[in-house]
Amino acid sequence: VVPVVVDAGKVWMDSIPLQQVGDAFTVGVYVNTGTQKLAAYGIRITYDPSVVQYQSAVAGPNGFVSAINFDNNAGWVFVAGFDTSGKGPDQALALFTVTWQAVGAGTSALDIEVTSLVDETTTVIGTPTGVSGSVTVEAVATAPVFTQVPADLTYDEGTTGHSLSWTAIDDNPTTYTITRNGASLTQGPWTSGTPISLVVDGLTAGTYTYVLTVMDGDGLTASDSVVVTVEAMATAPVFTQVPADLTYDEGTTGHSLS
Repeated sequence: VVPVVVDAGKVWMDSIPLQQVGDAFTVGVYVNTGTQKLAAYGIRITYDPSVVQYQSAVAGPNGFVSAINFDNNAGWVFVAGFDTSGKGPDQALALFTVTWQAVGAGTSALDIEVTSLVDETTTVIGTPTGVSGSVTVEAVATAPVFTQVPADLTYDEGTTGHSLSWTAIDDNPTTYTITRNGASLTQGPWTSGTPISLVVDGLTAGTYTYVLTVMDGDGLTASDSVVVTVEAMATAPVFTQVPADLTYDEGTTGHSLS
């Protein structure tokens, strides 16, 4: 439903929902012609070119467009139209639609200046006034990125000094979890650019898969897995029975060692 601005001569635009950098979006521009028909107009819209850029303008269902000029460096677009028979009367005449491109994070005013607004007899329609709007653009949410991950690790059972360390970056980090062979092991908050470390000493011989998952405030995640192999420590043979020293008389028999 298009809101109606009751005063004749008022020009306004659609309200604009939150946009993300890279979005293309359209905005309708409307005019209240009161009891008159609209035959000619000139409307200038200024904007912050670091936030949005003009792309195109087309006539609305009941509108008309005759000329367009714009400057995306300076941040303005001028739209003019001429129709000898006139359109309306209409309290919310859909004059034209502008397509914009969101190019940077921030909020931009969309200021409307009405330079002319007349009927088919060139009589001014009401009090030509622009009702300005605005648009807010947010940066595209990005998942955390690992800048350092540990290699797979192998060590001998019983030795110490073994650990894993990861480093990730993100603009709004929240929490991390570490699992070992699918079972939750530890969790907590993390800081962008600060290592997350885990000691892996004390394991019995076997193979263990550790998975670190980091999360951010946008609900995005990143994970890395590492395999730790613990090898049984090699042991020297052990005698379970040894013979005692033996003395016997020369020439006798039945003597052996076992």
